[in-house]
Amino acid sequence: MLLRSGEPDKAQIHHHPEMSESERARRYGTIACEGPSRLNVASFTTLRFLYRAGDAGMEAGGRFRVAWRWPFDWQELQADTASEAGYLSVRAVIASGSTGNPSVTIIQEHERDFNPWNHSIEILLTDGRLKPGERIELVCGDRSQGSPGWRSPTFASKAAGFLVAANLDGSDRDWYELSQLPGMVIEPGEPTALQVMVPSTGVAGEQFELVIKAVDAWGNPTPLDREPELSLSPASDSWQHQVTVVSDPPVYICRASIDMTGSFCASARALKGDGDEMVATSNPITIASAPGGRRLLWGDVHSGQTDVGCGAGTLADHFRYARYAAGLQFATQQANDHYVTTETWQQIHRDTREAHEEGAFVTFLGCEWSPLTPEGGDRNVIYRNFEQHLHRSGRFFTEREPDPTPDLQTAPEFHAVMGALSVLVNMHVGGRPTNLDYHHPPIEPLAEIHSTHGTSEWFVEDALNRGYIVGITAGTDGVTGRPGADHPGWRQCRNLRNGLTGLYADGLTREAVWEALAARRCFATSGARIRLWMEADGHPMGEVYHATGRPTLKVAVDGTAAIERIDVLQGTQVRSQHVVAEHGSAKRIRILWSGTEALGTSRHQTVRWDGRLEIQGGSVLEVDPLGEWATDDVLALESAGVVSWCTATAGNHAGIVLRVDGEEEARFRFSSEQCEFAFTLKQAGDGLVQEAGEYRKQVVVSRAPGEDGSSSAQITWREEEDVWGTQPYWVRVTQVDQQVAWSSPVYVARHQPK
Repeated sequence: MLLRSGEPDKAQIHHHPEMSESERARRYGTIACEGPSRLNVASFTTLRFLYRAGDAGMEAGGRFRVAWRWPFDWQELQADTASEAGYLSVRAVIASGSTGNPSVTIIQEHERDFNPWNHSIEILLTDGRLKPGERIELVCGDRSQGSPGWRSPTFASKAAGFLVAANLDGSDRDWYELSQLPGMVIEPGEPTALQVMVPSTGVAGEQFELVIKAVDAWGNPTPLDREPELSLSPASDSWQHQVTVVSDPPVYICRASIDMTGSFCASARALKGDGDEMVATSNPITIASAPGGRRLLWGDVHSGQTDVGCGAGTLADHFRYARYAAGLQFATQQANDHYVTTETWQQIHRDTREAHEEGAFVTFLGCEWSPLTPEGGDRNVIYRNFEQHLHRSGRFFTEREPDPTPDLQTAPEFHAVMGALSVLVNMHVGGRPTNLDYHHPPIEPLAEIHSTHGTSEWFVEDALNRGYIVGITAGTDGVTGRPGADHPGWRQCRNLRNGLTGLYADGLTREAVWEALAARRCFATSGARIRLWMEADGHPMGEVYHATGRPTLKVAVDGTAAIERIDVLQGTQVRSQHVVAEHGSAKRIRILWSGTEALGTSRHQTVRWDGRLEIQGGSVLEVDPLGEWATDDVLALESAGVVSWCTATAGNHAGIVLRVDGEEEARFRFSSEQCEFAFTLKQAGDGLVQEAGEYRKQVVVSRAPGEDGSSSAQITWREEEDVWGTQPYWVRVTQVDQQVAWSSPVYVARHQPK
């Protein structure tokens, strides 16, 4: 039974589970919320919170907080301008005939210490006294004052709730939870796009699951008025399919089969509410003639948080979303261990077992060991077996009957204990980044390169520079309950869409997936299902082997868009670059900005690129965004001579493609928060790079490569130098749309002749 929650040495919320509601109200007061029970994502509303003092009243210095969990990206509130969105008002309502005039103050902080109820508004009684039964009224998005309202979160939720706690003595240490408020439903918006996902491999005549979903502007699955139409390319008379509607989440599951061999893509068509047509094409599926050989599977070894930790939604819904809305074939949850009580650890066991379906969807028991970075940093622990005891880094809670299992507070303690268990650890960047000063190779074979926090090549490069033998993964590390198909919203707590991990396994079973992860036979993508294979002298990615001569690498790629280039890396150095996409017209210019602000978690990585482009001696005919832009980002063609934008990166590449009219001497001026420089149309055609600071912040100007090029490529590259020792060789594939895939390295060991 949970008695208290909160970080050690910070505010403690006393839950008093044994206390009756009447006793709770008598002691601490009551809270009510007036407002709609259902909202659409990113819509405006007004919520009125009414605190009524209990029998003790409230003296000056007393306070209460309205708090909501970390992922719920409600718009930031403000108390300065009544006519603007998110206006916050507060007043004391005293009994008729009462003397005195209590005054209240709003205390706003983006993150307070009700972990994981990190966002809160605090109301402080600064003067006077609130008598029993008297009220404080708090209005978020006060429309009576001219505000358009308070904008709701950008992700759909079955229970967007609030926690309210009172502190009557002004100590700021001990808070007491009031009666729980019912959670409201956040519903998805209107469909704006279709998505189609298929497995990457199949067998002729055998059934496979195809996922079709409509999404709103924020990436939430949303219902359609009618079933989408399906087709196959190339067309085949052997194409058989039957569509089933899944209501939770709202998607279409198609059980299909193809009786002939080859590579195929499925396409779907559907209508929006306004009558416009939406069309989407899947990633390719390769149909083999018979079972055998390794299958390419897609999954997430860092799928993120649920309400077990600091996220949203139940774990059962989390796994269901991964399978049906994201079309994944394996997943593991990774709640921060300091939130996981004895009771919730058993619930994780139950939900993980129930979601597993051998041959269809593989789940692993998991939890994230989560000390601060100096002590070791976050590490995703994937369990081969269902361990009864959880070895935590610490506890942000107090139980009536505490789990006696000792906590492991430092990396050496963690490695000593976990090294004796059958576990795999994925080292990663988000939250409290893994401290790579500590590494235990027998159980730590994986390192993450991309998640919703950012693209973090620097993290993998650090591991390789230290000589670590690691496979490369990507995942979600999300908090919105959307593993494998997440969206950053308006970047309040995440920067990018999720990544995916592809791996080559002998089957869709726990044992086969485990073996592939342990062997590092995996690769990462920034989200697209880019099929990538890399080997050296016949040895697959992830393997360590001894070579007698210079290695020869073979790479095969099947992308989801035209391939721009394939980089071959040895360690952290690009040894060869194979350009696939041809450069287009000199009048079609691409400007890409990239980089990360600092090496760390999401909020540290964000780089703002808000800026403008001015042209003299020419004109911009049209401009399109490229790479990842959030829904609220802005791109505007203000005039024929001015383009402006508001957007950000976090290690990734994003930018614009311009179609321009002008002579070679036409001049451009690029201005942003990061850098300012000028160039001519001729220089743009030749290509130029403008450095903009540390951590690969730069702007690259070039001709835009063609978008209609080949989405498949194969290359062979032979090392031309004698490189001694154990060297990691790996590849990075970049598509024209700026989606990226990274192979795990092959580790080539060569000994210099004596």
